[in-house]
Amino acid sequence: MRAGTWLPADRLPEILMSTSNTPGKHESRPPTAPGKGFHDGGRFFFACDYAPIAERGFRGAGEVNLWMEQEGTGSPLLLLHGGPDFDHRAFHPGMSALAANRRLVYLDLRGRCMSRTRQPVGLDRDVHDIASIITTLGLEAVDVLGHSHGGYVAAAFAHAFPGRVRRLVTVGTAWGEPHEEARARLLRTPAAGVPRTLDAQRRLRESLFFLQPPAGESKRHYDRSVEWMESPGAMEFARQYADAKEPLPGVTELSRTVCPMLFVAGEEDPHVSIEKLRAAAAKIGPRASVSTIAQCRHMPWAEQTVRFAAVVEEFLAR
Repeated sequence: MRAGTWLPADRLPEILMSTSNTPGKHESRPPTAPGKGFHDGGRFFFACDYAPIAERGFRGAGEVNLWMEQEGTGSPLLLLHGGPDFDHRAFHPGMSALAANRRLVYLDLRGRCMSRTRQPVGLDRDVHDIASIITTLGLEAVDVLGHSHGGYVAAAFAHAFPGRVRRLVTVGTAWGEPHEEARARLLRTPAAGVPRTLDAQRRLRESLFFLQPPAGESKRHYDRSVEWMESPGAMEFARQYADAKEPLPGVTELSRTVCPMLFVAGEEDPHVSIEKLRAAAAKIGPRASVSTIAQCRHMPWAEQTVRFAAVVEEFLAR
């Protein structure tokens, strides 16, 4: 069963986005200060400055250059952000708990934040960009973790390039139900309403992502992702991505994917039905398993860092 054509579920639904700033004319272009940041909508967006990163910069991926960061040593783990119009900074700093035993590879996928481009965007292009970047890194195969929409990208990549994914982890991805059904459930959550200001919209988004608002370094990097997501360039990217009308992978594609897979979900995540997640894993068979994490919603690495890292590490170490 396919999950349906992409709609921006990780953003607030369109009815909730109607109060955001009206984007002006946007010309998608590469960063105007290579490696430092870029201008968009009359402001400058700085590149990620997360201190533990050992290497950061652009890497070639076919017709585009993607912003990539690396942290840690060991077996490579490719991290694919959600959205699709978020960026990798939402992973900082919680995902660093996996860096003790792993080489973490963070990407801004095509068209997002530092990886802005004039080239067409869409799910299929994301998949082939990932194949190119793995080749650029000199790797045959990697473990892959995708968050929310990034889980769909990760699954599409594993399905299209089965020999290049050792293990697949998705976090907060709504397997086992049509995408439109997951959107409808999100609209029915008690917190859902029509925010009248940008601040109210941000508070609503936080309430759907976190049990408690993020703090410290987690809040700083999350806020920077949100600031870009609200920019004219990000809104134009989301429109172009939706206009591609590419179907998302579903349980059928996962059933034809040969690698072991783990579906992780916060027990309080309104984006995911854990019952349907378990049913999807049962349909796929013994290659698929589900792990839920208590006291968190859509970003468990930020709210329950230690438990999240233990669950993912245990799976990847098998």
